Amino acid sequence: MALQLLINQRNSLTASNDGSEVSTMKTFVPRGQNFADFYCRMDKEIFYFGGKNVPENKYISDDIISLTPIVKFARRKSIVTTSVNGLGEVIEGWNTMGYEIHIQGLLVDTKSQQYPKKQIKRLRAFFEIQKTAKVTGELFQDLGITEIYILSVNIAPFIGFPDTVRFELRAKSVEPLSFTLKP
Repeated sequence: MALQLLINQRNSLTASNDGSEVSTMKTFVPRGQNFADFYCRMDKEIFYFGGKNVPENKYISDDIISLTPIVKFARRKSIVTTSVNGLGEVIEGWNTMGYEIHIQGLLVDTKSQQYPKKQIKRLRAFFEIQKTAKVTGELFQDLGITEIYILSVNIAPFIGFPDTVRFELRAKSVEPLSFTLKP
């Protein structure tokens, strides 16, 4: 019941115990304004993570893999250095690596409030496709990420909530390469 309110209203979170309301708190993100929502496209398949990009009439549907996820990005540089006779080092070159992406979320059966079998199957299908995914979402766009590939998936039950399963995805951004050939 509490998760149903979260999905339908998204501007308030209600905690309940055995169906009776205990407390309600307003969130800071109004419906349709969550910058962490995104979707991935592989061929003709679309996988939604959160509801911002889903048409209103499809919001509570099997097309959504999860509620708004928590997405973390990390990026590092690869630097090649050479020691110079104990006087220091010279930087010979460097490269900015692609983003390492960690996605955490919940799979929830909002229709029958049972084990989320359909969402787990969608997440599995998303992971098992052997291609990169075009990604669309505000946070991804701001970081210049347009394509990712999935490295791993972890799925675990959410104890005490039979209609909810936790998941984690590890992904990496794909950086476009361009070469200039000179005659």
